[in-house]
Amino acid sequence: MAGSTSMKNPVSESQGALKSILVVDDEPLIREILQRQLKKEGFVVASCENGKEALASFKESEPSIILSDIRMPNGDGMFLLDEIMKIKTDFPFLLMTGFTDVPSYDVYHKGASALIKKPFDLDAIVEKVKANLVPNKQRWAEEFSGAKADLKLDFESLDGAIKDKSLSWGRGGFSFSKNLPLHAGDEVEFTLNFESGDVSQIKGLGVIRWNLDSEIKGHQKVGIEISGLESASLDLVLKLVEEHGKASFIPARASV
Repeated sequence: MAGSTSMKNPVSESQGALKSILVVDDEPLIREILQRQLKKEGFVVASCENGKEALASFKESEPSIILSDIRMPNGDGMFLLDEIMKIKTDFPFLLMTGFTDVPSYDVYHKGASALIKKPFDLDAIVEKVKANLVPNKQRWAEEFSGAKADLKLDFESLDGAIKDKSLSWGRGGFSFSKNLPLHAGDEVEFTLNFESGDVSQIKGLGVIRWNLDSEIKGHQKVGIEISGLESASLDLVLKLVEEHGKASFIPARASV
């Protein structure tokens, strides 16, 4: 498999329009801290204090990416996410929260590319921002290494698993309906095996973004963000994402 390529370098001039970011938070100090750090990394940074103001700013001058708090008056982060996804379903949108009652499966299903918990690490935020400005084809082809938990899933066929919604694809990952001892944040090396059909296997590396301990009607049980893919699986998964997963980053609802 393709060790990890660092994204810690400042944003290059060659990225051009891919370096503008809109920071949305109702706390002036947090906006100032994020703006200062992101400017040091080479980004052009604008900021707003609520979702309604940010939506107007987005329509006037579309940034490359949004980094938004969730809990805000006058249009919270979920309001802003919903409105942006109506305009552009594959837009990179990162959410921040200091609360534990925000369901991660819902956030990713609605289209968010990340859910960052406060208090946050500035370096980690910069890495998330940069990673989400890299196209899937490039990011998923990067080398990765290290000891990961093995996750092997068996299905009758890829088409059948998609049709019966036991496997659902999003533009950033996939979800499936099985009870497994996995926890949010776990890194896994996954192998999806298919007994019949044109596709026999998909292999890659991912991070568990949610694991529902009990059945919630209309939702999958485990959601995985893809970190990398074996070369033989890359084009196939890119095609699956294009056909089935543009609306959700990681689909949670089995109806997707």
